[in-house]
Amino acid sequence: MIDLKMVKLDQPLLHEFRNELIHENSKRLVFILYLVIVSQLIFILFELVNILRIKSSITVPRVVAVIICSIFIITIYLFKRIKDSAAYTRALGILINVIQYVSLFIGCFFVIYMFNNESHSLSAFLFVAFIVLFTWIRSPYCTYPILILFVGLAIYLHALVEPISFWTGEFLISLLIMIILFMGTLLNYNRHANLFLKEREVLDINRTLRTMSQTDESTGIYNRRKMSDMINEHIDLFRRYQSSFSIAILDLDYFKNINDQYGHNTGDAILARFTKEVQPLLRVNDLFGRWGGDEFILLLPNSNDLESHALLERLRKHIEMTALVSSIYMTFSAGICSYRHNESHSELLDKADQALYTAKNSGKNQVAIFTTETSS
Repeated sequence: MIDLKMVKLDQPLLHEFRNELIHENSKRLVFILYLVIVSQLIFILFELVNILRIKSSITVPRVVAVIICSIFIITIYLFKRIKDSAAYTRALGILINVIQYVSLFIGCFFVIYMFNNESHSLSAFLFVAFIVLFTWIRSPYCTYPILILFVGLAIYLHALVEPISFWTGEFLISLLIMIILFMGTLLNYNRHANLFLKEREVLDINRTLRTMSQTDESTGIYNRRKMSDMINEHIDLFRRYQSSFSIAILDLDYFKNINDQYGHNTGDAILARFTKEVQPLLRVNDLFGRWGGDEFILLLPNSNDLESHALLERLRKHIEMTALVSSIYMTFSAGICSYRHNESHSELLDKADQALYTAKNSGKNQVAIFTTETSS
């Protein structure tokens, strides 16, 4: 059973769907216009070499069709020079509609021209209607004005050119073809709409999986894997362009006591609130992630030890004076290390960890910078 019920899309999805189809419609239209040009040129060539008999009532429309299709193709390519993508899509949609309406009226003209030359055929209009419907997937409702135009053309031909009694069979066959085209247009629209919805569903799933693979579930910031990848990327940038950066490992002081005294739910709430308090104080390009447990890591691009230390001190003082959950105040210790030539990922992390160890051993609630004395 063929389902002719139109697929409904929400307004934002419908806008995105139609914009996507504008570009597909333009490709279809250009392809069909090329086919028309090639086919008509072949027929003209056959007439020139006497394979087909030259008949002005048919040859002249062929030449006109080639010229008009060529103008349409050139215009579409000229529109591609519009650099703004949204403006280009809007302009392309308008251009396609103009070409489609012009094509319909040209099809009507050719039918009238052929009828006046005693050729009772509606094929020119049917062919143009097929092209228009094939390249107008954005809305199957466009079929209605085409049907109205078809009926209007038939009335005009009957009243002013030739009574319908002379071409009743042609009219009925053409009307049947128009109905089939209408059904095909709706099925084509539904097929594209369903494919669009499935693609968006797959994209949403992939986006969710990518987010899950990169973020920490409890705090919503980057997880250890993502931060490790970002550190490796910045190491590569340093080796190529000498782009300096620092990392800092932060550890909440006495966090185990919080879990033991208040429970893990309170501990998780403190971690989440700590994250929210830190993020607004970071720069736009700074990267913040959870390293594991109560440890966090900061990647600070274009920063040296002193600049990183100043930032961490601001964070430390802010956290020290902020109640993270109810009346619970926390502090953190941090170790900083700037990347230097020929260091590996693990060596950089080890140095930051050693600096953190120094801050912890010096009484906690401190920020330490890695030095050669720190490592000894």
